[in-house]
Amino acid sequence: MHIGLYQAASGMLANLAAQENISTNLARQSISGHRQRVAAFEVDTTKLTDMAMRESRMPKVTAMNIPVYMKSALDFSQGPMMSTGDTLNLAIEGKSFFKVKASDGSVGYTRNGSFSRQLDGTVTTSDGAQLLMENGGALQVQSADKVTIHPDGRVFEGENEVGRIGLAYFSDPTASLTESGPSRFSATDGSEIAGRAPSDKVVQGYLEGSNSNVVSQMVNMIQAVRAYESNQKAIASQDESTGKLIAAARGQG
Repeated sequence: MHIGLYQAASGMLANLAAQENISTNLARQSISGHRQRVAAFEVDTTKLTDMAMRESRMPKVTAMNIPVYMKSALDFSQGPMMSTGDTLNLAIEGKSFFKVKASDGSVGYTRNGSFSRQLDGTVTTSDGAQLLMENGGALQVQSADKVTIHPDGRVFEGENEVGRIGLAYFSDPTASLTESGPSRFSATDGSEIAGRAPSDKVVQGYLEGSNSNVVSQMVNMIQAVRAYESNQKAIASQDESTGKLIAAARGQG
């Protein structure tokens, strides 16, 4: 097998995966608290195909001929703050997360603070997950207009304190959190640190935007497309060269 074909083909696959990654970031750009995935290209001898490994004439494996692949990781950096004026729109300055409880009882973590009050007074996300309090119960309010939320997460209705919003943070969110939906994460057991991270604060009347930049994503998309096309041309060129070599060999025979 021609090692150059494997190199170019793996480059095409890696850049195709990068384009899919960028497309996801762009599609979720309007989701509050979205965390972008950042792509990186790596090489690994274990990614060589079984067929290539069995090829007796395959050259010695070096850093120059190992196929490349795309690996992505979540970026948990802060997104931009956007004022909405809605009393149940909340943002977090810092690295903490809101704790929410889905209809199946599972607890998740989100930076999407676009909450609303249901008819029974329960405060939920757009998909119905309940915003949890520090004591583990769901936050309930009589009227959204009278709600005041302090930077430390305490919730007041008029003069009455309702409780404190359930927050959590992680010493290493990249290792502890797995994406379970748009701007929703699940955590590995025992990784959660209950409460706000030091110096973090809840900001009422604001939403945190996606930490993905549209212009940067479009630039990355153009680069990925061009790299894909370059590898595509490399395959065509090598295929043509191989064809000429075979034709020449047959002519000599």
